Amino acid sequence: MDKKNKLDAVMEFWKKWSLYRDAASRWVLALDRLKLSSISPYERLTDDEKNRKFESTLKKHGIKIPNLWKLHQEANDAAVPVLDYLFGPNEIPVIPELPGECPNGYDEWLKKTEGIELTLMNRIIGARNRISSAGFKTKAKIVPRSGWSSPYPITHWAKVFNISRKTMQNWLENNQLLARKIGSKWQIAVEELPTADDQDSSQ
Repeated sequence: MDKKNKLDAVMEFWKKWSLYRDAASRWVLALDRLKLSSISPYERLTDDEKNRKFESTLKKHGIKIPNLWKLHQEANDAAVPVLDYLFGPNEIPVIPELPGECPNGYDEWLKKTEGIELTLMNRIIGARNRISSAGFKTKAKIVPRSGWSSPYPITHWAKVFNISRKTMQNWLENNQLLARKIGSKWQIAVEELPTADDQDSSQ
């Protein structure tokens, strides 16, 4: 698979993930709006009255139950060609599964999925950057738009990016991030960071 096709595969995964995320979000929001969030799947299976209420309310408002399992599986399938780029060769590839229901409604769903969404976005951006930089052994000496972070050892950056130390070292040494080595530590361009990390004002 050439570079263009790999980049296309990353975008195809993002498209499938977005469809899955949006379907789950709309479903949980609909349940919250119709005051059905408190009826659990177990109650729908064991309590005929609650199940009738659940189904009749959905039918009245023209809402169909989405096949979230299928959408999640399609996102998984789309990720297969670029799993190493999304997660690194030493990481366990796991496409997160979003909650399909939340007893406390949509606000609870947003809190539960905020970290998932941010982590996956960082992985998408990282995969795109690594594919784009593949084949380059050196980088031009440029100054990042937002400046450099403070210098930290590889173990610190591995925690920031939520990956293993070995994968982090591979990213840094193979120019998969905009970074520079200062002694035994590394500075990373602020725009590459998954979270706001302290920034070194000296360029």
